[in-house]
Amino acid sequence: MTVASVYSQSAKEYYDRGVKKFERKNFKGALIDFSKAAELDKTYQEAFYNKGITDYYLNNLDNARIDFTNAISLNKNDYDSYLYRGLIEYELNNYENSIKDYSTAINLNSGRRDGYFNRGITFSEFLKYDKATEDFKKCLDLDSNDSEALVQIGNVLRKQNRNDEALINYEKALIINDNISEAYLAIANIQKSKRRLDIALSYYNKAIELNPDSFEAFNNRGNVFMEQNLFDKAVMDFNRAIELNIDYAFAYNNRAFVYIKTNEFNKAKQDLDKSFSLNRVNAYLFRNYGYYYLAINEKVLAKENFKKAVLLNYKLEKELKKQINDLEIK
Repeated sequence: MTVASVYSQSAKEYYDRGVKKFERKNFKGALIDFSKAAELDKTYQEAFYNKGITDYYLNNLDNARIDFTNAISLNKNDYDSYLYRGLIEYELNNYENSIKDYSTAINLNSGRRDGYFNRGITFSEFLKYDKATEDFKKCLDLDSNDSEALVQIGNVLRKQNRNDEALINYEKALIINDNISEAYLAIANIQKSKRRLDIALSYYNKAIELNPDSFEAFNNRGNVFMEQNLFDKAVMDFNRAIELNIDYAFAYNNRAFVYIKTNEFNKAKQDLDKSFSLNRVNAYLFRNYGYYYLAINEKVLAKENFKKAVLLNYKLEKELKKQINDLEIK
């Protein structure tokens, strides 16, 4: 928290009280006090800034954006206000505005790492991979042991299907810091894509050990168990993924596929419908609907869903072409 300078006494009292409440994690109480301080003294830049921080913690993103804009109007050289407003714009999916704010922050202080790192994340979401990589490399120029920057370079490479190069960066990151769950998860996903299931499993185990709340790690480990025909273990992992994120469509779809394989068709249909309610553009969902309808001898519906799957993801054509052709003949 920024310490206030000389302001009207009553505004400063509210501000100081807000700081104490914030430090005790009484964010709603802090917000009331910071708001009162800013109301009493409309030139109180620190009050607007800390009100913005508090609104951000309370997920009042639109209000926080206004707070930081007010703080910037009172101090156009406030690096942190640009940084936080950039973060808010990112979370609101306003990537161009986010990049502008991070760039302004970097121009104000090119020696701080967080502006480059956050802008790199935004460039990556904006599919500007070269610029994202440049920013993460700038982080490494500032600190050659920046393991998080190496992980992000790996993530950018994976988005471009450059998995072998991504692996090198993840492994470098783990040499610096062997407690990065995200790196173990990413390596596991790459190894799974290479059909190295035992290696993938060991990395999923480590990712879960470091971050037992990673629903993605449980879901993906469940997929490995499913491919190894360890259906009980697979269902346990999908169950855990759903417990951690009740709206995680992929886990319902994957569990449905296990239920199809184990002839538990009522459970499969329930999970497929739940997955559909959460994500209607997943090719593998329609593939699984196709297998479900094929299993219960609804051949017309099976064919329709297989075709939808291929339309959404042409890579499924190799797997489903024979199924579709056989159903066409029948």
